[in-house]
Amino acid sequence: MRKKATMAVTSGVLALGAIAATAGSAHADNVPSGWFEMRRWVANTNLCLDIEGASTANGAHVVQLQCTGRRSQAWFREYDGNGRPRLRNANSLKCLDVPYGSKSPGVGLIQWDCNNGTNQVWNWAKATGDYNIASFTNANSGMAIDMPHDSTAAGTQVEQYYYNGNENQVWYMDQSPWY
Repeated sequence: MRKKATMAVTSGVLALGAIAATAGSAHADNVPSGWFEMRRWVANTNLCLDIEGASTANGAHVVQLQCTGRRSQAWFREYDGNGRPRLRNANSLKCLDVPYGSKSPGVGLIQWDCNNGTNQVWNWAKATGDYNIASFTNANSGMAIDMPHDSTAAGTQVEQYYYNGNENQVWYMDQSPWY
């Protein structure tokens, strides 16, 4: 049993190392890649995208929680097998996902095993002159990562919603303390 657990941990560390090895590079869209926290771009909040309960399970909710620097708050912008951008969580190594490829507004976002589905492709649109401040829209639905009703309550699940450019759809990509 101990040998299997050691192998699993070693595999996870190797996978993180392989992903982190590409950190600091930029893709054709000039967006810096690397590990970062996605912080709410709202005055006087300290809220980050997180995985509920730091779960590593498929289907776990993506929520906003107080930024603490924990691994479940670290995300990596990478490119799938077709060269399209997606967001991978450092703790679970799963990707930000719109369940079942839904095109309905208000659908809560989850994490799922990374694949080449367009429901995991997140196009970046800079919100200001700073490349680290952006909105993300899903390639399948065309909707943005959205904080419902501009909530500042910890534990609120993020959703997809029609892009409107309001601050509840703007995120600051802050370098993660993990990488």
